[in-house]
Amino acid sequence: MPIRTLIDGSGWSRRRLELRFREHLGLAPKQAAGILRLQRTLRLLTTPDGHPAGADLAALCGYYDQSHLDRTFRGMVGCSPREFLASRRSAAALPEPADRVVGRVTSAVLNAG
Repeated sequence: MPIRTLIDGSGWSRRRLELRFREHLGLAPKQAAGILRLQRTLRLLTTPDGHPAGADLAALCGYYDQSHLDRTFRGMVGCSPREFLASRRSAAALPEPADRVVGRVTSAVLNAG
């Protein structure tokens, strides 16, 4: 949802909306949207029955294009979506740790910058 829609729906100013987001989530609206897009991307990438690729994945997850998805994914996860999937495939051969949910991404290290 565009931030303009949130502002119009809430009746608050942009500044007030940002302050409320930071107060409740510790993030600005744009940062929260980026995390939600990443979570959706990770969910789609890790579905056991396959996933869309490239531009289709980018469009489904709210990115402008595939390069936007790749840049954002690399900035937040530290590798490209392709490298992420390759590491998951190699990790699948290892025994699953007891604190993990099989087949699901339960955490991702986000770049603090």
